[in-house]
Amino acid sequence: MCRLFGYTKVGLLGLLAFVLLSCQAKPAKEARTLTPLTLAIGYIPNMQFAPLYVAMHEGYFAQAGIDLTIEYGMGSDILSILAGGRVHFALGDADQYLLARAQGMPLQASYQYYETSPLAMMSMDPTISLPSDLRGRRIGVSELSGSSYLTLMEFLTYYDISQEDVEIVRVGYAQLAALERGEVDAVVVFANNEPLQMREQDVRYQLWMASDFSALAGALILTNSNQWQSDEQQRVLNAFYEALTKAMRFTRDHPEEAAAIAQQYIDGAIYEDILAGIYATLAYYTESGVVDQARINATQESLRVLGFME
Repeated sequence: MCRLFGYTKVGLLGLLAFVLLSCQAKPAKEARTLTPLTLAIGYIPNMQFAPLYVAMHEGYFAQAGIDLTIEYGMGSDILSILAGGRVHFALGDADQYLLARAQGMPLQASYQYYETSPLAMMSMDPTISLPSDLRGRRIGVSELSGSSYLTLMEFLTYYDISQEDVEIVRVGYAQLAALERGEVDAVVVFANNEPLQMREQDVRYQLWMASDFSALAGALILTNSNQWQSDEQQRVLNAFYEALTKAMRFTRDHPEEAAAIAQQYIDGAIYEDILAGIYATLAYYTESGVVDQARINATQESLRVLGFME
């Protein structure tokens, strides 16, 4: 606020013009220009992406100079879209990444989103309590390829069960339905998804976590290796990952708040379901984002042994 004190009428007019100019509102400081970035996810909005929602809602990305857009539902096409330069990042499985690279796609694993795989083997048959009990049984898997199939192969190998000793059945993405209808005796599931649905129904089940028998890598954030080459691009990339790691920490430390935030990004979601899913996922979220190359190598070896890549 500008004020005039102790001036005569003679000097007032001359001074008034100066004061009016000096008291004019100064131009507002220009808003910070944010760098627009796009992340492709081959799924629908879901609680497992809570750290991304936290980073957007809490302004972590904006503070890093980034305006993030998430493109959902691109399925297996996300890596070809990334390789074509249409998006800046893709969130995918390690086996997808390795197979895409084997096809010549210029992709790079840049950030470890999940430390380990959240997959598991599940059975509701009371006569099955040990892996060996699955000999002579039917095991369901969503596809005869991909991370679920690799997990099944790791399970059989670890527990010394021959593929000839079981019948592997492709059940699509209706694993629980196939299990409940008795079409299969066990099935590959996500430990932070299907078992939660069974708990709500008070159904007893047996679960073998992939972390106990598999060295497969968890989900990764991938980039196009032809991009992010300049110093400024590297600065933006590092800022993105620092903001995401901060959001991961927030999600682990404040799961209830993270669930409330995620609910705003997931149409029709129930808070209690999101919170239960986040609690079940906390063990998988990265602490540093550093890519686990040893697990990527193990995943590559599994793909090679199974004949999916040279």
